[in-house]
Amino acid sequence: ITTGKVEANKDAYKSSDLIKSRRMFGVEFEMLHAQRPTQDMYKDFASKTPALWGITQDASLNSSMNGIEVNTCPIAGANAEKSIREYTQYLTSNDWIVDNSCGLHVHLDGADLLSSYVLLKRSILAFIVFDDIMLSMLPDNRRANRYCSPLSASKAVNNRDRNFIKGFDLK
Repeated sequence: ITTGKVEANKDAYKSSDLIKSRRMFGVEFEMLHAQRPTQDMYKDFASKTPALWGITQDASLNSSMNGIEVNTCPIAGANAEKSIREYTQYLTSNDWIVDNSCGLHVHLDGADLLSSYVLLKRSILAFIVFDDIMLSMLPDNRRANRYCSPLSASKAVNNRDRNFIKGFDLK
């Protein structure tokens, strides 16, 4: 599995069949195993997980099964796609599954947004405008939990405090 510092390899930023952006991102995989993993299973799992990725428990997963969460390091481009494909193939072939308690979360690197107030405001506004569309892609049980609140529920953008949006000059 491809690992290591993505920044050190300029080819890591090359687009791939699926990932066209050069933006760094991280992924959280939530998964379950039908049987209680043995020490040997955990050792094999850990050995197949890239060294810079993290493994942790996740309290939001189905409690009747053995859940786990894997977090990638910041990755990008073709190397990211290759790593994710290889890792998910390993998971599938070793009986790791998902149910409606599991999710896959993508965290985008937004450091470049901080260099421009206008760019930051445009990005925030895009999330507000498309919030309902993004939430509509989720199953009902994921939309209605405390980990996935609509932005409209946020104090910054609710009906009591529209000052946040009023000042948007998109020039």
